[in-house]
Amino acid sequence: EGSAEAHGSTEPLSALPPLGSINTDRVLIVGDYHVPQCERYRINQKIEQLEAVGKKVTAVNWMELEKHGNALALHDVVIFYRVPAVPKVIKAIAQVNATGKLSLYEIDDLIFVPEYPPAIESYGGYVGLETYRGLTRGMALFNAAASLCRIGIASTEPLREHLAPLVREGRCLLHRNGLDHLNQFRTTDKSQKKTIDIFYGSGTQAHNSDFIEQALPAIERILAEMPQVRLVVVGYLRLPKEFRTRFVEQYRQLPPVKSVQAYWSLLEQADINIAVL
Repeated sequence: EGSAEAHGSTEPLSALPPLGSINTDRVLIVGDYHVPQCERYRINQKIEQLEAVGKKVTAVNWMELEKHGNALALHDVVIFYRVPAVPKVIKAIAQVNATGKLSLYEIDDLIFVPEYPPAIESYGGYVGLETYRGLTRGMALFNAAASLCRIGIASTEPLREHLAPLVREGRCLLHRNGLDHLNQFRTTDKSQKKTIDIFYGSGTQAHNSDFIEQALPAIERILAEMPQVRLVVVGYLRLPKEFRTRFVEQYRQLPPVKSVQAYWSLLEQADINIAVL
């Protein structure tokens, strides 16, 4: 179970004890709280969803695990979300596994495979060398933590396929990002608008070159042919100076918006949305 190559060691991991009698009414999430959108989609939404079907959920930050030893002992189902294989996390996963309880490793980004991170140039200057080295170290730590857990949970089918061979039982569940109580939209009357707004909201620094290479040529063509069209960008994007100069009247950029409701209000005013998939 788990080849030496996959786990970066010469010794294969010892077999897990069989699952005991599992109480699924209580779920513990040991999660990462560094990225607001990740916290929302993978921790807060999961709490909402599980509570909606009558489960009791406790969520703790992996960085404060030492304060929550009792929580590990009191739960039979523990989801380790986006955690690195640092000593206290390894100890927690080992404790869950050794007592015949269910450890699940959850991740929502392809940050645990050796191909990650992509070339530093793809970040468009947003990421320095030291940060880039941190991403490389992080990849190995996520990979190792996943390889210790019994079953996986991933947010997309491609992620599920990558994570399944890594976890102990070779099995990964698919649980997509969903809607929650913050997804409340108003219908906006746009009949008097003089512009057609193409909206792009970037919550991450990682898609700069993707946007420029794949989306920008088509957007340039549209803006040139149709003067009533505007590109409205919210968040992290550095477009070429030539583009910004040429389309100064048709281009608007706003800084990242922390509040989800404020973000929705900007999106509601748009006519076309571009999303990175």
